[in-house]
Amino acid sequence: MASGNYELSNGMPIDNSLSCTICDVLFENPRCTPCKHTFCGKCINQWIKQGNESCPTCGKSISQNDLTKAPKAIQKMLRNYKFKCTKCGNMEIKGSALNNHIRRECPKISVICPAASVMCPWSGYRDELSDHLRKCAYKHLQPLLDDLMSHNKYLAKQVAEYKDRIKRLETEVLEANETIQQFEELCDEYDARIKLFTEESQGKQKHKSESIEHLSFFMEFAFDIYRATQADKHFQKRV
Repeated sequence: MASGNYELSNGMPIDNSLSCTICDVLFENPRCTPCKHTFCGKCINQWIKQGNESCPTCGKSISQNDLTKAPKAIQKMLRNYKFKCTKCGNMEIKGSALNNHIRRECPKISVICPAASVMCPWSGYRDELSDHLRKCAYKHLQPLLDDLMSHNKYLAKQVAEYKDRIKRLETEVLEANETIQQFEELCDEYDARIKLFTEESQGKQKHKSESIEHLSFFMEFAFDIYRATQADKHFQKRV
């Protein structure tokens, strides 16, 4: 809420030095930067977490470790000053409770229906919300939407898990195919070796058969000579 929603109880407007320039609300749990600028603790931490590394006011470099508590004078002022809400007229709001009043309690702050996410167009003052909810045709859709969103979130998680599983299976299939290819190459290599060994064995067997034939021929030839020699000796004895 803008600081125009409240003022000091004596009617004086709130000094801009007590308002956060990020949210335009009175400081809540104020924190200071090294360059002496003050912001709501939540606002400045969120600012830095979003990747902003410079002061929103002057642009100087900052980090979360650089942040310090606001001076005690500012903290005391925020706690003890009484403020008037310009929306509902409440004049007895302490600074420590002002933001909670504006954000959660003030009956004259404009709000939207909790079923706005299912297209309820209503908006009005906070003190009118209860009457609206009693007759809102959209509020019954909110639980259905919540269930659908929850189920959709569950399905999205399941899809992500299945994608991871498919990716792992694809990797396993690829590794299995590589292993099969290696075995096929190894089988081809052994087939080639077996073929070569068979050819060499057949060649040796053929050579062995030829050698046996030659040996048989020479043995038969030698035996013929021996028989002829013996016959000649026998003939000479008779003569």
